[in-house]
Amino acid sequence: MVDKLGLTKSAHPFPYHVSWLTKGQQTLVTDQTMVEFSLGDFKDKVLCDIVEMDDCHLLLGRPWQYDMDATYSCRKNTYTIVKDGVTYNMKPLLDTKAEKEPTIIVIGEKEMVKTLKDSQEESFVLVVKPKDKDESDHIAPISDVVKGLLDKYKEVNTSELPPTVPPLRDVCHQIDLIPGASLPNKAPYKMTSNQNVEISRKVHEMLNKGLIQKSLSPCVIPTVLAHKKDGKWSRTLEEHINHLEQVIRKLHEHKLIINLEKCIFMQKELIFLGFVISQGTLKMDPSKVEAIVSWLQPKNPGDVRSFHGLATFYKKFIKNFSHICAPLLDTIKGGRKTKFVWTNAANEAFQYLKNRVAQYPILTLPDFGKVFTVETDASNLAIGVVLSQENRPIAFFSKKINEAKKKYSTYELELYAMVQAF
Repeated sequence: MVDKLGLTKSAHPFPYHVSWLTKGQQTLVTDQTMVEFSLGDFKDKVLCDIVEMDDCHLLLGRPWQYDMDATYSCRKNTYTIVKDGVTYNMKPLLDTKAEKEPTIIVIGEKEMVKTLKDSQEESFVLVVKPKDKDESDHIAPISDVVKGLLDKYKEVNTSELPPTVPPLRDVCHQIDLIPGASLPNKAPYKMTSNQNVEISRKVHEMLNKGLIQKSLSPCVIPTVLAHKKDGKWSRTLEEHINHLEQVIRKLHEHKLIINLEKCIFMQKELIFLGFVISQGTLKMDPSKVEAIVSWLQPKNPGDVRSFHGLATFYKKFIKNFSHICAPLLDTIKGGRKTKFVWTNAANEAFQYLKNRVAQYPILTLPDFGKVFTVETDASNLAIGVVLSQENRPIAFFSKKINEAKKKYSTYELELYAMVQAF
């Protein structure tokens, strides 16, 4: 609804979770928007938090009712509001429809089966299935400039595998087995029937084209199907087109092809290996941020290690990361023989780290034509380093001090931080 109305979003100053919207799940609230609305003759505007809702479009909660000093009548089920000297009585909408008027609902398969079992009335079901899309429906829109490059190197742009193997390269790779070594024996990964059909289809297709051959090797490698999201960032459109042509030309020279279904062009921002890369900046992947922020309080050492491992992926975004995580890691000291205790310090560090991640810190991509600045700091708990350019952080580094180094003097700790920085 926010996007449909073209409302302007702003970052929420204090992101939080709500669990009453969706049963068994928590929804992260990160954005706000100003909404103007009217109820009959009553008009107002309110700063709303943005969440996905199915039951309604606008929910006026207790904060708004408090600000308006609204009075609720339980017996009449009405609200009374006085604004600008005018009294407004807000009543519930009357149901003018007949009691037995048929209702139309859109539900999924499981909900449909349950509804039909519970219903005592005659029901009619309209099953809607997605239409089969042709190949063009899977391909993102391509600009005329990119179309010209693809037409220029037509051999690169094909959705079908070539009938022959690529030419021999200057370097050929092989895997040499150690004589007498025991070979790993791994069971196949569990797959759905659709996945098995797809693997069989791909194998037979490549066998028929001569791209692969039956192997007599004693090693058997389980096959895995993985979803794929198919450098130097261009500063101008002309530079980007030049870089794009260089890439396509190289693919053409080495008899390599691309699949347009996995390609997008002329993007100002893209997600790559857990990071959102744009011109000059580096951000966290929102899906991974959601996983960190929605993490429940750890109940055992395994939970602590899992959370710390996930958060460590973005440690370069968080200043003094090791210092922040120190109370967390203290809860898993001592190994299995030590009883797990979730301390107040650990909980504060846990919540603080999630809040820092929820703020979506942004790093600057390095410009090797400019001067770098390295700042270091040290304490008896951890060391910290900041790499920046023009007062804009490129990366943060931190490391916890072990027991031996805690005996260092202040000068030695500062020197140790400088050595670790480089």
